[in-house]
Amino acid sequence: MFTLSSDTALAVPFYATDNPAIALRRVSEGQDPELLRTLHAKLQVAVNDLLPGKVCEALGHARGGPECRAIASASCKRRKSTFPGYELVSETLLTKEENLALLFRHARFAGPHAVCVETGTYMGDTTLELRREEGICGGGVVTIELGEELAAAARERFEKEGFGDIRLLQGDSQVAIRELGEERGAGGEFWYLDGHYSMLDTACGADASPILGELEFILGGRRGGRRGGLRGQDVIVIDDARTFRGDRLANNMWCPELASVQDRVCELDPGLLFYVEDDAAVVRRPTELERGWEEGELVWNVEGVGREAEGWRYKWEV
Repeated sequence: MFTLSSDTALAVPFYATDNPAIALRRVSEGQDPELLRTLHAKLQVAVNDLLPGKVCEALGHARGGPECRAIASASCKRRKSTFPGYELVSETLLTKEENLALLFRHARFAGPHAVCVETGTYMGDTTLELRREEGICGGGVVTIELGEELAAAARERFEKEGFGDIRLLQGDSQVAIRELGEERGAGGEFWYLDGHYSMLDTACGADASPILGELEFILGGRRGGRRGGLRGQDVIVIDDARTFRGDRLANNMWCPELASVQDRVCELDPGLLFYVEDDAAVVRRPTELERGWEEGELVWNVEGVGREAEGWRYKWEV
């Protein structure tokens, strides 16, 4: 459990497997949501970095070596957040304007000169919004669409609306994404992954959800992926998080369990943050603030509270 110290002490019942959005409902309505997200990030840094690092040192392994990477990956999987309630977010889905505001905020994190890459163009609505918005995607917009007819229609629409500079790749995103190559510019990268099959007139490839193949390319480093994986300002936003529940969703033939996606991220880069915000899963590196641990700040509480067998107690001055 976290204890936030300001003028008055506020106890937040928030644990390793918690969903920040749901934990926030247990706190006063006036609480800043960014504060809770920062605390959640600090918790993940401890799980993914601090604790495995201490285990590596105790065993005499070199930081960054294969033994430490295996320990970090196993720790990341074992203590990953489960985000209870993420499947029920459809009851309070964001409006189009709210969803765009969320996308723009994460795109701004990547910087004004970032390259923005979208998978799942469909009609091109989001593609055009990313291209039109000031202060983001200055390095260009790339979008990938599997359906031939949808791709042709979107390309024609981009030209007609004066945005012929949008680069559209047609094909399975797991394959077409590799046309981007390993080299990249000085700006950040914003990845909006929305290429899963959604019935209606959307296209379906060999894998109805290409998410694991997409992540393999983005995070895979030199193993056939982007050189170096995610950098400090790069961001991945995975849309429709509520549908990532495998066989638990009736007639779901397109999305794996969210836990499977998290496990793959742990395998590819255990030092990344993974969290759910509204109906989107976000993957990025922690900021300096989120890495701001000091010796003695973190205490493992084996007694636990409520439904959790174990929890964290952390005091942070705000």
